[in-house]
Amino acid sequence: MNRFSNSRLDYQFLEEYMDAVVLLEDKDSAISFTEQIIVKIDSMSGVQKSTLKCMVSTALCSINLWQPKI
Repeated sequence: MNRFSNSRLDYQFLEEYMDAVVLLEDKDSAISFTEQIIVKIDSMSGVQKSTLKCMVSTALCSINLWQPKI
């Protein structure tokens, strides 16, 4: 059950990250915001830091791939 709880919290964290990063206007802002999130993850306790960092990095790459070119 504890493992499930952590996964649910991981996905909640990712969802909050995605909600915020998709509102940013350009790639540089998204990268800067993501760097701030990575620092936040490093300061958290009781989480799978490497898992969260991978999830956030993958999400950022996915956004860049699927965002229409302006």
